Amino acid sequence: ENGERESSFTLGAANPNLGNENSDTYSLGFQWTPAGVLDGFSLGVDAYMFEVENRVLPQQPIAALEPELEAFAAAAADTNNYILNESIRPDAANPYESCDPNALEAQYGRDSAERLECVVDPRLYKVSGVQRLAGDTAADLVTIVLPAINGGTIEQTGFDLRAAYSWDNDWGRFRISADYTHVHEYNVGDVPGFDNGLQETGRTDAAGTSGDAPVVRSLPDNKGNITFSWNRDNHRVTLINRHIGSYEVLDYQDRLTSTSPALLPYLQPKVESYDTWDVQYAYTHNWGNSDLGSTIFTVGLIDALNEDLPMYRFQTYDSTVFDGRGRRWYARARWLF
Repeated sequence: ENGERESSFTLGAANPNLGNENSDTYSLGFQWTPAGVLDGFSLGVDAYMFEVENRVLPQQPIAALEPELEAFAAAAADTNNYILNESIRPDAANPYESCDPNALEAQYGRDSAERLECVVDPRLYKVSGVQRLAGDTAADLVTIVLPAINGGTIEQTGFDLRAAYSWDNDWGRFRISADYTHVHEYNVGDVPGFDNGLQETGRTDAAGTSGDAPVVRSLPDNKGNITFSWNRDNHRVTLINRHIGSYEVLDYQDRLTSTSPALLPYLQPKVESYDTWDVQYAYTHNWGNSDLGSTIFTVGLIDALNEDLPMYRFQTYDSTVFDGRGRRWYARARWLF
């Protein structure tokens, strides 16, 4: 009940016993391009399922801490292993001064300041790969070494949908197309130290959530694009709408109880959906000399409306999903010969 949120640096490490990942992929789809009155229309649907085993992942921090927790529990069972917490400090008058937790509990009570000052000697539960701040009475973590391991499975299902329609008239050739991806499930399992699920919520399906890095990053379950294009002679104009659906922030409830009141207004239970518009113009120039071929000159504007990014935690954005650069121009020339 006295647990608290900790942060630390993490380091990777070599694992000579690391093996290969294994996966099976299944997909079923169709493409329909009708003639007659629907000439110019196309529709495609693909349903898929991925099954991955023996994933290569960094070891989970809780799993890396297990040897330390076991060493602590063994040391805590012997009352001769207790010292006064203040005596851990480098400037202590009596370094690592012994104390009797049972005697202090009998005299002052279990939750008294005197009893809580009597702690397990930290020198007795040091383990390889876990570094804590020396001489720190709060035993703050500094670094955890997390080697790559084979651990965990993924079962992902979803579908991709594509539709388009093209037509011609006196103004040129027009085309409108859409593509949409839906992740139905992204179940993560059998990861050592991951018994309580994503963000300790008990959930294992990451689809439509902020995930639990590094096991699985944020995974919006709906994404799609709509593209409008016009071509006439050597000119082409393209307009693209890019959509990212909203997704749930899994650690929202946990942070409600561990965040300072000043920052509470910035917590969000979900990341809102996000739409941007891109504009592009291209001109194809055919050189007089056929040996020189042609050159396509293109200028464009990404995120033309400079949309505000949806808030994530503490008035920031989720950099694993969104591009924070905002509106930007680009130009290029492509020479074909």
